[in-house]
Parts: sequence; structure tokens; C-alpha cells
Amino acid sequence: VAPAGAPDLVPTLTGPASPPIGSPASYVLTATNQGNVASTNGSVTVTLPAGMTANPATLPAGCTLAGSVITCTPGALAPGASTSWTLPLTPTQAGATTLAVAVTGVTGETNTTNNGATFAVAPAAVAAGGLQTVPTLDMWALLAMAGLLPLLARRRVRA
Repeated sequence: VAPAGAPDLVPTLTGPASPPIGSPASYVLTATNQGNVASTNGSVTVTLPAGMTANPATLPAGCTLAGSVITCTPGALAPGASTSWTLPLTPTQAGATTLAVAVTGVTGETNTTNNGATFAVAPAAVAAGGLQTVPTLDMWALLAMAGLLPLLARRRVRA
């Protein structure tokens, strides 16, 4: 808990611990003001390890990507208030890794012991045969079959 008269932004990150490789997974980054004074500035970052990517075009408003660091700006947060961003992150390789989150640049914050956190991730490869394609027919093939069914039915009736 922050001393009297100080904001205290705390970051958290939640999401799947074993996302499939190659598919975007949603991670929720949250900044909560646990202090007793409103925060007026600062930023929350997520550092992406090797094997994890983000597409800047799919990041929510208020978030940017520079290199391997996503930076989100919470704006002013009243005591006890929080704000969240859903980040679509894509694992590109299997293996255990860690996403690091941090709060920086909060004017007046004195409790910096809770300004960082980590989130363990172990992307998993999709097993061979794990995804299967269902065969389909195009519209013309379906129309041809629909036209042939009555002919086949007549043929059976006569025989």
C-alpha cells in the first residue's frame, strides 16, 4: 500500500499459458492504482521474448509497439481504479518463456516494489493431425448432385 498522498500503479497480465504456435492468443494487460491519490501519467510495458510477436495494426488504442516492447498509456486513474488492454500476441516457437510487464514514469509514486511482474508462457506445437480439413463441394457440384438424385430415384423405382 502506498504512503499517504501517493499513486501506486500495479501491472498484471493474464492469458493462456500454453497458446498454440502460429495463432494469436489474447492477453489482458491491466494497470490498477492501489494508491490513495490519482495517477496522472505513466506507462505500462510488456516486453516480448524471442518467439513471441505482436502486430502493431491489431494493438488496442493507447498501445504502441517499438521493437519487442509494447507500451500502453493508462492516462489518469483514480485510487482503486484500473484500466485494461487486450493484446493479441502470437507465439512463433515452442518452449517455455516469460513475458515481463512493468510500470514506469508515474509522477509521485513512491512504492516501486510492485511495478513489475512476469507471466510464464509455454507455447505448444499443434500435434500432427490435430487440425483436419473437412472436405466440401462447391455450389455447382451440389446442384449437379441435386439434379441427379431424382434420376437415380426413378431408375430404382423402375427396376
